[in-house]
Amino acid sequence: MMTEIKEIGMRIKVIRERKGVSQKDLARWIGISPSYLSQLESGERNIDAHLLAKIGESLKVSIESFFPGYDIDQVDTKKELARFEHMGKMIAVFEL
Repeated sequence: MMTEIKEIGMRIKVIRERKGVSQKDLARWIGISPSYLSQLESGERNIDAHLLAKIGESLKVSIESFFPGYDIDQVDTKKELARFEHMGKMIAVFEL
C-alpha cells in the first residue's frame, strides 16, 4: 500500500511531467533545489502545505489535485493553450 506522502509525491511528478515542466524549472520557480524536489516526488521527504500550494500555483492546478481520492486524470493537461505569468516571465504552454 502506497503511503500518502509517496502518493502526493507521485502525483506532483505525474502532473509536472504532463504539463511538460522539468524538475529544474519547477524547483527554480518555487525556490528549492532540483534534488530537494526529487526527494519530494519520490516520497523521501515530507511536504508542508505552503510548499504544496506553491507547486500547485506554479503548475496551475488546485492543491487537491495532489491528494489521494482526487482523479488525477481530471487535471487538464492535453490540448490546453494557456498563458500565465510566473517569476516575471511569460511562459506559454502550447498544444503540440
